[in-house]
Amino acid sequence: MGVDIYLKSGKMDFSCRLYWLSDLIEQYGQYQDRLPELGLDKKLSLKEIKQLLDFLKPCLQELKKDKKKQIAKYDSVYFKKIEGVSSSLKHLIALIKSKPIDKSVSFKLQGLVKKLGHFINTYSTDPNQEKAEIKESFNEKISLVQKIIPFLTKIASGRGSVTIS
Repeated sequence: MGVDIYLKSGKMDFSCRLYWLSDLIEQYGQYQDRLPELGLDKKLSLKEIKQLLDFLKPCLQELKKDKKKQIAKYDSVYFKKIEGVSSSLKHLIALIKSKPIDKSVSFKLQGLVKKLGHFINTYSTDPNQEKAEIKESFNEKISLVQKIIPFLTKIASGRGSVTIS
C-alpha cells in the first residue's frame, strides 16, 4: 500500500501518490525557497497549500522545458550515428554468417561475431523508442500538475483541504 495525497474542494476531489509529488519536489525543489513538509497522516495548512501551489506553477514550466530538452537529445547527431553503427554491425554479422567460411578461420570469426554482438547491445538504443518513453513520462507528470494546480488554487482560497494518508 502506498501513501496518497488527497485534494478536496467542495464536491470535487483528486488524489495521487505522494511519492510522485515528492519526486517532483526533489527534482525541481531547488527553484523554490520554502516547500511544505509532506509527511504521513498530515493535513496541510493554508500556508503549506500556498507553498505547494507556488512550487507547482513554475514546476509545470520547467517540466515542459525539460521534456523538449530530453527529446532533442535523441534527435542529435550522436544518436543518428549510433543508429548507423548498429545497422552496420548487424549487416556485418549477417554477412559473416551467410558466407561459407574456411574452418581455419571459422573459430576466429565466431569470436569476432560474439564481440560484434556485444557491440550491437551497446549501440542498440532506439532513439524513437526512447523519445516515446520520455514523452509518455513527461506527459504524465505535466498532466498531473495541470490537474493539481486548479484544485490547489480553489483550496488556497479557503474552499477545501489537502490531506496525506
